[in-house]
Amino acid sequence: MDLATLSTLVGALTLARATAGSDLSERILAAARQALPDTTAAHEAPPRAEG
Repeated sequence: MDLATLSTLVGALTLARATAGSDLSERILAAARQALPDTTAAHEAPPRAEG
């Protein structure tokens, strides 16, 4: 992972948490997803535990 990708991820998560519960939070995360390359095919995350 390069520095620009890491910076985008950290910034998006920080801003999304600061605006949690609002439409802006979802828009921030969506914009970060679009801006970053899709690497999910190579690194699938495990399913999240229900709880």
